Amino acid sequence: MRKVGLRAITRANKYRQRALLRCQYKTAIHLGTAEYEDIAFLYEENIKEWDRSVLAFENDNEEFMVMKVRTRFNDKKRVLMKLVKDRKGLKNAFRKYKDAVMITLTVPHIFPLVVPLKDKGRIIGFIPLQDSIITQLKKNMLAWIRKNWKGKEIKTFTAYEYHGDYILHIHILVFGIPYLINWSRKYGRRGEDALTYYSRKCNIPLPNKENKTLISKYVFTALLDMWLQRILIRLGSILKMNLLEVYVNYEKKQNLQGPINEIHRIKKGKWWANHRKTQLENIQAGRRIEMLPHQMNTF
Repeated sequence: MRKVGLRAITRANKYRQRALLRCQYKTAIHLGTAEYEDIAFLYEENIKEWDRSVLAFENDNEEFMVMKVRTRFNDKKRVLMKLVKDRKGLKNAFRKYKDAVMITLTVPHIFPLVVPLKDKGRIIGFIPLQDSIITQLKKNMLAWIRKNWKGKEIKTFTAYEYHGDYILHIHILVFGIPYLINWSRKYGRRGEDALTYYSRKCNIPLPNKENKTLISKYVFTALLDMWLQRILIRLGSILKMNLLEVYVNYEKKQNLQGPINEIHRIKKGKWWANHRKTQLENIQAGRRIEMLPHQMNTF
């Protein structure tokens, strides 16, 4: 499945299965709702089930090794080690690269959270559809960025995060580039400057040449839309689902150019615009970052 951009969750006990299906199409799950209470109960039961479970391994000599089930949800040590590793990695990256761009991608809440895999009517696993779609979108985006900045050493850090309404979005830190689009290079067979090339390719009216922030936003959103439609065609064909039709209808209804996204420039570990928190602190805290319009600096 991974070869076609999908992955499967096979270790899902009955509590996790019920919780996934409970929040499948809900657009708002918050304190006080029946869904919230159900999922909170199922979460606690899932943790108890993990704590009671073991993994058994057999080697070639028919010897068995048994170990407890440990995840980031029931093992504080594992969470702490992950946090320390991420902190160290981010600290080293900001020390090495003075420039970075943070990109936030969001998948519209029109697709199921998961697709159940069944055998003779019994659920044997799940395909995390939102996760698969946004991961493929990220893959296309990074390939484009690396092509844009060919010859540059580029490193990335990704944080996955679900909103309270179970919409998945990801924060991607791209280290080693000052802007999303390389304005200094020539593009296409005609050797056009970036402004002219992308305005023509993405059918965007040519703005004032100094307004690169605006056009880069339009260009990036148009490219995301193109990549997402290709992804939905491929995955929809595999899963026998009309994913593209659902997305195109939603896009027209909401009058959108493409997937919702945010782009922020970071310099020396801080927002290019004045902001009270460093990017490092916000990413590690796992909070959504809100900025006033005059503070946003997109590239």
